[in-house]
Amino acid sequence: MHNVKDHRQGIACLVTDSLVKAECLVKRTLLEKLQNLSTLLFTQHLWHVSSCLMAIPFVVATEGLAVGSNIAIGDNVSLRPGNITSLAQIPEGTAINNVELRPGDGGKVARTAGNSCLVEAKLGDKVRIRMPSGSIKELPGSCRATIGVLAGHGRDEMPLRTAGAAHYKAKARGKLFPHVSGVAMNPVDHPHGGGNHQAVHGPNSVARSTPPGAKVGLIAPRRTGRGRGKRV
Repeated sequence: MHNVKDHRQGIACLVTDSLVKAECLVKRTLLEKLQNLSTLLFTQHLWHVSSCLMAIPFVVATEGLAVGSNIAIGDNVSLRPGNITSLAQIPEGTAINNVELRPGDGGKVARTAGNSCLVEAKLGDKVRIRMPSGSIKELPGSCRATIGVLAGHGRDEMPLRTAGAAHYKAKARGKLFPHVSGVAMNPVDHPHGGGNHQAVHGPNSVARSTPPGAKVGLIAPRRTGRGRGKRV
């Protein structure tokens, strides 16, 4: 009788341990699923937030706009700085900025500080625009533009103040900064280097076929010497 009872107790203990292990496994599985679900929901939330931020329209700052100003977009808008409309609806002689080159591209021309284009004439379904460079371009009348001149006049007149500002200004244009004069170098560094004074000692003109490194100064000049007579 005792052996049978002990055997039954052992079976009951095994069943209890199995149930406990199964319960722990179920809890662990549920916890992992909840973690995966929370991660998925958080990822979807971040994607929704980022998509909402990407959907926020940004416009360049037109001179005359301030915080709280209203901007109208469409064909029937008033000619106020900051309003956006098609070129066909803008009268001649109006200053515009952020001009589209193709309908719907968002604006490609006159987007930097103080820049603007000028509506010169309307030629059928085309509109003649004077670019900031002074060139003339004919664009479709369905292209949109912002009325007014961009803010930030005189930005290029401000002194650079630091060498870093000059460095990045030159870097944006693919130029070398700082630019060291050849006469300020040593003879081993430049053909114009050396001497007791900072001057080019000898002829300053070189031939077109001069090898690299020595091809500095006046390269293949049309004429040399002192200028005489009337310049044409």
